Amino acid sequence: NGYHFGAYALDEQYIGASHSGGGLLASIYAPYDSWHVANMYFGETDGFMKVDGDESTKETFGITGKYWASSLTKPCLGGYPDHGPMVHYTENYIGEVLIFDSKLTDEERETVTAGL
Repeated sequence: NGYHFGAYALDEQYIGASHSGGGLLASIYAPYDSWHVANMYFGETDGFMKVDGDESTKETFGITGKYWASSLTKPCLGGYPDHGPMVHYTENYIGEVLIFDSKLTDEERETVTAGL
């Protein structure tokens, strides 16, 4: 149940997003030997993901009926407890996580990204 972003079950050097049932919504090449800024958006019916502000990496996807939760109810960073102990996790570094309660405009997204 919920939103997923990360490298779990993807090819090496890729990050992505999947829906509650585990199906892939988007996947983008992002070499693991450098830091990246991933922009994610999940709206009422659609979403998108892009990396490092590069519009050519932007992938959009529909999310209607793909999530059981209608809000961000239990954020987990670096892993997912899967109804018990932490069994799905990754040994990576997370620099910063910013969560907003509404979709940012392109200008707001650029301002936030420039400050990172």
